Amino acid sequence: RGGFGAIAWLKLASIVRKARGTLLVSAGVVALVTVMMTVAFDGPSPQHVVAGAAMLALIGTFYLCAGLRFDFRTDLELMEQIKAWPVRPTLVFLATLLPEVLLVSSALCAGILLRAAFTSEFHPAIFAVLALQPLVTLAWVALDNAVFLFSPVRYSPGQEGALQHMGRSVVLMLLRAVLFGIVLIVAGGPAALAYYVVNGSLDYDATALSIAIVVTWTGLLAVDGLLLLLGGKMLQRFDVARDKG
Repeated sequence: RGGFGAIAWLKLASIVRKARGTLLVSAGVVALVTVMMTVAFDGPSPQHVVAGAAMLALIGTFYLCAGLRFDFRTDLELMEQIKAWPVRPTLVFLATLLPEVLLVSSALCAGILLRAAFTSEFHPAIFAVLALQPLVTLAWVALDNAVFLFSPVRYSPGQEGALQHMGRSVVLMLLRAVLFGIVLIVAGGPAALAYYVVNGSLDYDATALSIAIVVTWTGLLAVDGLLLLLGGKMLQRFDVARDKG
């Protein structure tokens, strides 16, 4: 436990010390996405209120995680030391990703609440979006890093022949998208089924929605656990002596 906390604390300290400019840019990204979702889902209906919050959470996750690479993508030079830490690979994997997940989730939750305050439109289901946001972020970051550890690439400014990596990058990007789609289906499919079984139709029903949200949260939690185990396996099999470029 002490090792897990130390790794997470060191990562958080590194983020605060080295990436203040990036954090400011990320705050601007959150503000821009918040404005876009406010304009796109402008309406007092519960569907608009909840859909705007959900899209803000989902799109914001992709944008921020693409820019805030406070994970193994920036630790490639330190893999030899990381592999030597006396902590289980799954815990190292989680501890490394946890600060980024908390940072992204906090920023997006703040954006969702600011949007609700600005529009003066609120729905209890927004609390469900806030509860699901960290699990969605963890799923994407864990999947992204597991794929990266499976096939890492180190790019250097001015590197000759970097174009040859574009094919592999596209394939890996598509792999991430497909796997994340599967994650959403696995987590959301049972929730949609539960909603339909309880409600008997696709019409709005508060009780059915609450049950579907609990099912979604449980499914995402289980999927996150599996992705962390996968990430730990990828970290364990990572060979620091192989060519990463």
